[in-house]
Amino acid sequence: MVNPSIKSDRNGSNQLYFGLVNRYRSDTFHLEGDRVFQGTAPFFDNVVIGNTGLSNAIEDTSVSPGVISSNWMMVKKKLSGDKIKEGDYEIDFVQSKIAGDQPYADSPDSHVHVFKTLGLYDTIVIRPKGKEKVRDTNVRNSVTSQISIDDALGLDGEIGMPELSGFNYIGVNKYENNKLNDSDINNDYFAGCRRIAEDILKNAGDLEKCLIYAPIRGAKPITDMVLEFLSMGGGQMPGVVYPVTSSFVRYPKSTGISSKKGKVPASGRFSNVLHLRKLRNELGNFNKLIYIDELISGGMMMGHTREMVGEPRFHPGSDSNPDNLDHGILRDLISDGDLSLHVYGLADHHGNKLRNVNRSNMELFDSNGLIRFKFFPIGRLITEDHRYFLGQHYLNYGNGPQSVPVIINGDMPDQKKGFEADFAKLVGDIK
Repeated sequence: MVNPSIKSDRNGSNQLYFGLVNRYRSDTFHLEGDRVFQGTAPFFDNVVIGNTGLSNAIEDTSVSPGVISSNWMMVKKKLSGDKIKEGDYEIDFVQSKIAGDQPYADSPDSHVHVFKTLGLYDTIVIRPKGKEKVRDTNVRNSVTSQISIDDALGLDGEIGMPELSGFNYIGVNKYENNKLNDSDINNDYFAGCRRIAEDILKNAGDLEKCLIYAPIRGAKPITDMVLEFLSMGGGQMPGVVYPVTSSFVRYPKSTGISSKKGKVPASGRFSNVLHLRKLRNELGNFNKLIYIDELISGGMMMGHTREMVGEPRFHPGSDSNPDNLDHGILRDLISDGDLSLHVYGLADHHGNKLRNVNRSNMELFDSNGLIRFKFFPIGRLITEDHRYFLGQHYLNYGNGPQSVPVIINGDMPDQKKGFEADFAKLVGDIK
């Protein structure tokens, strides 16, 4: 592996990013110039630490054998810690409280390295192996991976955002036009998220055995709000997995990944199938899966649910091994009583856009005991396919489901900051 040296961008500032990579094959994974670590974090197989060009790293990752998807975080600021020396470390990816300060910011230990990031997780902590994980009431979700650093890793000095431009965020859709931050719309959205959280608390049982399945991009802000409301109970929190699954993107042809119809290249929608195949073998102590998503026509939710619990169907040209299922991937686990599936939708336009056929099919899964389905209508699904409110997008639609944060002038867009400020006010009023 190549130990990256800090290089300067055109503005003379250091750049640093972290990537979490999901894979379905164990081939050797290597990015030139970036550190790649075998991960032990739940549901992530590799951790990438790099500063040699984010766009190139994502392009290289997208064509690496066995890659399902990846999530990338850009370091905005180093909060504490000296130079990272040789040795064994644990790295924590921490999702913080939206309505509060960053956790770990005041860590007095110089051996604990804390980075404020933009992306899937808000904070990254690198600490010597065996050193107790810092506990903080602001933490809503975190995953931990082990890494071994065989050379000193120079991550000191001022850190600047990786250079991104409009070219990197290809694609514009109608949902991104003429949408401004609106507190009344936001509060209606938050109220729907709170109702989901209340239903989970009432019906899911032991949250420590619950795993939230929150597809990027649409489900991320809903899940952020739900986690915040769940945390108010002061008890154990559920785990969260963030699959990147999108019909907007295409896997590179060179990966050979084919769609459910056997076509190459496959849409990023097929990522859901690959994630579910992997997930069924990694559930561990989780016995409840909570799938949360945006609900408009219901087509996406119905498609995801069919792949989870529909009539079993195997991939074209494959044998009848469960690892080759395209539909019904979790069905036997549910039928055998090893897993239950709760499906929640936050429904746009008071549910009036939900197609009858999709609602009927979801309710049929429910009546057959395969899922528990509930949706909560709201006036306007403000985040719908809107990268600036969601805060997540893709670098080039041809790279497949590789998610990056949307940044403008080195920070989150004003729409997202306003959206989260409204939520912070709401939480403050509740407390």
